[in-house]
Amino acid sequence: MSNKAKRVLSGIKLTATLPIQIRNLIRENETLRNQVADLLKRNGEFHEELKQTKNHFEKQITVLEAKENASSNRISDVMHQISSVTKASKQTRIPSQSSSKEVLADNHLLDRFYVEFENNFRGTEEEIYQRLEEYLPHIKNANKMTGGKLPVLDIGCGRGEFNSLMAKNKIRSIGLDLNEAMVKHIIDRSGEAVLQDAASYLREQKSNSFSAITGFHIVEHIPFDDLVEIFDECYRVLAPGGVIIFETPNPENLGVGAHTFYMDPSHLHPLPPALLEFTVKQRGFPEVEIHRLHPKELPGKIAKGDKLVADIATRLYGPQDYAVIARK
Repeated sequence: MSNKAKRVLSGIKLTATLPIQIRNLIRENETLRNQVADLLKRNGEFHEELKQTKNHFEKQITVLEAKENASSNRISDVMHQISSVTKASKQTRIPSQSSSKEVLADNHLLDRFYVEFENNFRGTEEEIYQRLEEYLPHIKNANKMTGGKLPVLDIGCGRGEFNSLMAKNKIRSIGLDLNEAMVKHIIDRSGEAVLQDAASYLREQKSNSFSAITGFHIVEHIPFDDLVEIFDECYRVLAPGGVIIFETPNPENLGVGAHTFYMDPSHLHPLPPALLEFTVKQRGFPEVEIHRLHPKELPGKIAKGDKLVADIATRLYGPQDYAVIARK
């Protein structure tokens, strides 16, 4: 057979086997496609399992963090209670002029006297109510920052003007006072009030349980060491984002510092604004402001440019009260 014939025969054989090779390649290609599809499916299932595992662990972490926070708060409360009991058991201070047991508010025989005193010298309930309205933005902001569910505590609630203001704005408030007649007055008007001293009441409360704590003209009634303890307790029981507001007579006004302050027989001593601001900061509050309030009307024009006359006028007719406002 010639070479040419051999080549022709070889070509014929190759041509005959091509369909078989092509079919084999197609089968191999389909097998590879199936393997790729299987791998993609398994990859998707793996990512879904990974996602579910991640979500599971994130939920577990959230639960553990919540348990840790709750445990931390319980530990804080227990340690606080232990500290309070230890302090009480070790306290051997001899009663002195600064002892809270000797303040006028403890003498309940004078409760009715003090109610009538406030009615005569402090102003009507309507006047006090209107004055307190200027603090409403601070309270509403604190209520929002702390979740909108925590109550406000008003120390030295008196006749309950602040409780009425909170009720009107649908914010729960608890009044706290040592005067039985005033506490009864608030309760009789469907308000919420407690007959107890501030330090004892605060020590019994859980940490982070109030949105705001207020005290209008009460710090001047409290011995200074007791006041420091009250500020400490206020910081503990106040929720993050909460606010404290304490208003008191302003001794920068000479008429207040030398005369009107002593009209109230239960007052102990004036507290200069700088002292109260420093004390609140020193007890842990990071944001502290002093708001000077209620200046008297000048009797006439003050000579412009005369700094001495202006300073004297400020000392005589300047703000009669001030408030320390601090946020946690």
